[in-house]
Parts: sequence; structure tokens; C-alpha cells
Amino acid sequence: MLFAVMTTVIVTSAEANVIYVDANATTDASAGVYKTFEEAVAAATAGTHQAQGTTIKFLSDYTNPSTSSGLTINKRNLTIDLNGHAVNAVSRGFDLKGIGIQIGVQDGKLTVIAPIEDTPAEKAGLLAGDEILSIDGKSTKGLSVDKAADRIRGEEGTTVTLLIKRKGQPNKLYKITRAEIELKSVSDKFPFENTKLNSSIGYIRLSSFISRNAASEFLQALQKNENKQGYIIDLRSNPGGLLNNAIIISDMLLNGGVIVSTVDRDGYKNTTRSTRKFVTNKPIVVLINKGSASASEILSGALKDNERALLVGEKSFGKGLVQEINKLYDGAGLNITIQKYLTPNGTDINKLGIEPNYEVKITKNDIKQHKDPQLEKAKYLIKERLEHEATEQELSTLPN
Repeated sequence: MLFAVMTTVIVTSAEANVIYVDANATTDASAGVYKTFEEAVAAATAGTHQAQGTTIKFLSDYTNPSTSSGLTINKRNLTIDLNGHAVNAVSRGFDLKGIGIQIGVQDGKLTVIAPIEDTPAEKAGLLAGDEILSIDGKSTKGLSVDKAADRIRGEEGTTVTLLIKRKGQPNKLYKITRAEIELKSVSDKFPFENTKLNSSIGYIRLSSFISRNAASEFLQALQKNENKQGYIIDLRSNPGGLLNNAIIISDMLLNGGVIVSTVDRDGYKNTTRSTRKFVTNKPIVVLINKGSASASEILSGALKDNERALLVGEKSFGKGLVQEINKLYDGAGLNITIQKYLTPNGTDINKLGIEPNYEVKITKNDIKQHKDPQLEKAKYLIKERLEHEATEQELSTLPN
């Protein structure tokens, strides 16, 4: 199962040999205390089998002095397990088994960021913004993302029961059977089967930026729909993924301009610009909601700020952080927040989100009736834009 880790470090609580990192101390190998994380990892991985089960604990805030961005682990008493079990699924490939859900902590509450399309979680009815109160009867109060992930993961065919709190509804138990999760980035499947779209408009649903094939799949979808006059790009409940995918896809749609800027803790700013090698200049409307996060916000922010597309839906999640996965001994990993990103207009959207040009909400009644007012608004805007362009073209052919 795949999780978007909203905290800075993958944490485990394995009982094992322990060594310590203390930036305020002098390295003393005999006492198992090291001034830098690099020294601790080198000590832990010295020898072949001795490293397995070794745990590194941080006794003080730690800044990596050898990295230009100045990585900081800004929590005390964190534990990094080197036995290879507590690893972000992204760093171990895509053989994933679970329920297909991405989670994070918002305001101290374990929250569903988004269910992945066509997975047990989505089919069970879990929604972005749902609060997970308990896992198999055990409260999630004070539970880290990583420990929650460990509880929800499991073998294919087994079940997990989640107690879900949803705004305006009574708490509800969801018993979900785990399965192998297939990550599909792009589809043309509508949320509701009865949805109809004008043949001149192409619909592209981008559900994740996680797969390394996401950008190529998106390009194929554009090429498949090259005869269309406009496009609706659906980023709703897309929790993000690889930053590079968002940049490449933005570049396909922009004819110049800034795509995104990243800023590290020292204020160093790096700006990525469009190469002007765009694939299409046809009208675009992008759909977003509160489950659209991270790379989704980079793409939607780039298109909005460059006035390349109109955004329809609800304010996005607000995850404007860049995270780096560092592989450790035996496949274990350390996930650290290294930068924040800004939209082309310089907006820091972390915890704030991106506002759509047109706010359109979907009600419970809409869902019951299989109506999608956000998509209907997008269809209207594309049609309006096409009619405007046709009028302008007609006027340009008139004699002076």
C-alpha cells in the first residue's frame, strides 16, 4: 500500500541495538554517540549483518552541514530503523499490497489525503478529508503516519477495519479487504458512468504523479485526443507524487513562463521555466478539490498563474513541500523535507492550498444522483472559450 508521508521522517519503534546522533556532542564511538547522521549510518552499516536491527536516535535537532539545502530534522527523540521494514513504498518499487489509500496528519488528526483510483479504499467509499479514528479497534490518537501505515498494511486477502469520521455524518466502520494495488496514472474514465461529454472536448483523468510513467502516459493521452478542440484535466483527489512528473507535464502545456520555484531553508531559490516545447495550445480547464495535493498543486498553480488554464472545483490540499528519500542499509529509507515550493506568482501554498478560479462544490445529493457539477462547469467554460475563439477568428476574416 502506498502512503503520502506528511511528516518529515519515516519512524519505527523496533527494539534493537541503538546508537545516537547528538549535534551538541563530540563523536564517541565507544559510547555509541555520533555528532552527525552520516557518522551514525557509517557505524551502523559497518560489517555485514551487525547493522540489521540497529536503530539511530536523534537526541537534538540535527542539521546536515554537508548539504547545500541544510536538511533539518526538527524533532527530538526520533528513531530511524535500519532493518529495512519501515520504508516508504516509493523507495521500494511498486509491488504494493494494501487498500490503496494515502494518509497524512492534519491538525493532529490522521486524515485520508485521497484514495487511489480503482482500489479497495475507493470502492469502499473512503473520501479525501475523512478522519481515521481507529484501525482494527485501536485508537489513532497520537499515532504517527508511519505507525498507522504499518497497521493498515497487510497481506492480500486479509481485512482491516477503519472507523471513519466524516463531516456532517455519523461515524462509520469500513471493513476493507486488502489487495495488490496497481498504480494507474492516467485514464479517460469519468467519476460517474452516466456522464456525457461533447465529442470536441477531451477528458484526461490524472490520478497520481507517483509512477515514473505518469508523464509519458499523459503525453499519450494528449496524442490520443489530438483532434479535440479543448481539454478537461481532472486532478481531483490526486495526492501528488514525483516533482519531475509535474514539471514535465506543465512543460507540455505551457508556451513559456515559470513552472515552479523551490526555496531551501537558507533562502536559496531555484526556478524551473518552460522550454516552450509545448504539445498543445488548446483551451484547458483543470478540476481540483481538497484531495489535490503536492505535484497536483504544482501543475495547477503553473497553469493558473500563467493564465494557461482555468481552475474549477474546491481549494486544494496545501502541501507545498519537497521531500527527499535517502536509501539506507538493507533497503531502509529516510524521508526528509528539504525545500518548499512556490507557484509562478511566488505563492507559498503549504497549508493554504490553491484557490480555483471558479468554486464549485459537490453535495451529497449530487453524489446520490450521480451528478458532477464541477465537470459540468468545466464543459461550459470550454464551450464558452471555443465560441469566443470562433467569433474572434470570424471577425478577423472580415474586410476592413
